[in-house]
Amino acid sequence: MAVETSTSRLQFKGRQWIIGANVALATVLAIALVGVVQWGAYQLGGKADWTSSSVNSLSEGTRGLLDGLDQPVRITSAYFQTDLEEEDQSKYRQAVADLTSLYQIENRSKMEIDSLNPLQDHAKRETLLERLREKPKFQEQSAKHIELLDAFREEMLPEITALLDSELDRIAGLGESLGGGSGSILGQIQLVLSNWQRELGATQQEIDGAVEGALPRYSAAVNELRSVYRELSKTLKDIGTAGQQMADRGKMLTTAQQTYLAEAEERYQELVKKLDEAVTGASDLPRLDLEDIAGQLAPNANPIIVETEQDAKVVSFAEVWPPMDPAMPSSSMAFKDRAFRGE
Repeated sequence: MAVETSTSRLQFKGRQWIIGANVALATVLAIALVGVVQWGAYQLGGKADWTSSSVNSLSEGTRGLLDGLDQPVRITSAYFQTDLEEEDQSKYRQAVADLTSLYQIENRSKMEIDSLNPLQDHAKRETLLERLREKPKFQEQSAKHIELLDAFREEMLPEITALLDSELDRIAGLGESLGGGSGSILGQIQLVLSNWQRELGATQQEIDGAVEGALPRYSAAVNELRSVYRELSKTLKDIGTAGQQMADRGKMLTTAQQTYLAEAEERYQELVKKLDEAVTGASDLPRLDLEDIAGQLAPNANPIIVETEQDAKVVSFAEVWPPMDPAMPSSSMAFKDRAFRGE
């Protein structure tokens, strides 16, 4: 791997700072579209200007914010629609549509408004998820996760598999078998290593399933891998320690069996070191923002997705439609009981 010069690193850090500043600014602007005039709405006691259930004006603060956008912002309403929906659902959906239309009218060059029905518009939803996955912020955040998972497939899994196969071949050559010798130390080791062969196959399937979806669950895959690495490392250490103890006793063991057990710890040493390093690396990786977003996009959650070119945020139904009376149970709350804080 090539080593960067100090000058290159400084230049790279400089570019990172500039990009980070732009991302932060764009994110603040985008999120403010949903939050800044909520203050104004609260000052008015939750009352807004409605015509046939439609907002017909924007506050000066929102208009100034929209006019000052320096890059495109996309707002996607993912309020569901179904023949079995409650009557109020259409009111929620229409109010959001009316407001976002005013956003677009105010600044057509920078505002892009979209909507989708997550229960029916499956292709459109997949396009949204793909677009989120490709955001530079999320790609940068997930780079270390992907690196660790790739290392598992390309390096660690082959190395672990080769060790397990080699160990089982050695035991077989020492005259042990699961059928006749499982009560001995060698038979127990054979059983444990055979179980690990199956466990690795299951782990690979779980990891592949986690990262192959529309929004890959890299954090979940890394957590699973970290757990497997930690347990395998412990298993190999235990075998090495127990093997040395049994070899020292030499009771009812052939010379070849004693040698196998005595040298186990040394044979596992390099792999155990790599496993422990991988566990430490995985522990330092944070949960990804993209996975938090994915958790907020349930088909019946009525989310609003605000995107810039670099970043995205999901605004929940509860943020847009808080209860007028917080003490009222949400299960019995109707449209009339909620304040519209969308602007």
